[in-house]
Amino acid sequence: MKISSKKEFIDNKLVSQIRDRFADMIIGKCEIFHSYPIDHKAWKKQHGRNWECSSLADAFSKYWWHGSFGENSKKLTALSNELKSVIDEKEGSEHGVFRACVKILDWGQVYRGSIGYLVERYESGELSTSIRHACCILDGEKIRTGPFEDGTLRLDSGMTKIYSLYCTTSIIYDDRVASAIALIVVQLFGISTSEEISRELRLLKIFGHGDKKKQRVIGDNFSYGISRSNHARFNLLANWLIDGAISKAIVDDKSSIERIWEVKLSGKDEGLDGRNTLRRKIESALFMIGSDVNTRNPR
Repeated sequence: MKISSKKEFIDNKLVSQIRDRFADMIIGKCEIFHSYPIDHKAWKKQHGRNWECSSLADAFSKYWWHGSFGENSKKLTALSNELKSVIDEKEGSEHGVFRACVKILDWGQVYRGSIGYLVERYESGELSTSIRHACCILDGEKIRTGPFEDGTLRLDSGMTKIYSLYCTTSIIYDDRVASAIALIVVQLFGISTSEEISRELRLLKIFGHGDKKKQRVIGDNFSYGISRSNHARFNLLANWLIDGAISKAIVDDKSSIERIWEVKLSGKDEGLDGRNTLRRKIESALFMIGSDVNTRNPR
């Protein structure tokens, strides 16, 4: 099935089922259980040998990336403001944009591939234009990912962080977040339905066993992954899925969201700041769940 717009995607029967279950997870009506051993020394020192969650909000409460969510949120706000300032307000040059991007990659601890692309665009004087172009696509409601697929634009685990901090609605969509979405879909709907989703919608990419590193293996036979050729499409679909789930959850039970996630979804700008904070918190919960989705063999 060819999906070309957000409306077509959200209206699809399979997607609407996934969206509704994600909405239930957001308001605390649907549980998600997951656990894995912690390998990172600093993280292990802070949280012990194992990580586990019983819900999406519980996963968020156990967020860690070289610090707490609050600590990282302050850093990301500062990095986002700097990037937007040098691109939009013309306070800096392409050099300022390049520096802001490198600082974002340093926060995310991802460099390979992204740095070379940034240098190339910086030297050609097209870095700001490329970021604006990419974010126009990722914030859009149509699938127009051709420039990513033909190599004109780049999307990887580093660039998604840069784009997300400039975009309005695009999440940070790396292997961890992608794997978490795949794991949740498999847990909620089973492998056969997940295969159908992968085949019909290309929302998930499920590989045969052994195609990805052990942290990405789900169940006995499947692993999950993204590649440069499909990263932009999957990022866009994930944006739409999470945005649709948030909208459904707000309609179903806004008060529970505000209580569970500690956000305000009314008032100035109709709670836009609260909605954006909620999106980032959900993304952070998925980031934690997707750190290790190996359900085959405990390590």
